[in-house]
Amino acid sequence: MNSNFSSYVIDRLKANLGVTRDNELAKKMDLNRSTISTWRKNDSINLRKIHETFPELSMDYILGLHDDPDWQVQQGDRSDESNKLRLENERLRAQVEILQQTIGDLIRE
Repeated sequence: MNSNFSSYVIDRLKANLGVTRDNELAKKMDLNRSTISTWRKNDSINLRKIHETFPELSMDYILGLHDDPDWQVQQGDRSDESNKLRLENERLRAQVEILQQTIGDLIRE
């Protein structure tokens, strides 16, 4: 698993959907297959697209609010409390991104 937050979300999403390859995920989301790799590379992910495509999935799970030992292992020597704070910060960042995208769409309408 890559160490950036977008890769973490993509990997959790794939596991939840039972797919193993990025191009399978892209197909399920009706995206160009290069979009997923761009999300990973830029550590920028369209969470609103994920939520719209899979409204039945818990975004809390996808964003990693539940314990996931693999995520903590990637964080090296950080304490558990530090990992929890980092995950909370990333979750809040993701929520802000969704809100910004929604506001941008409303302004353009």
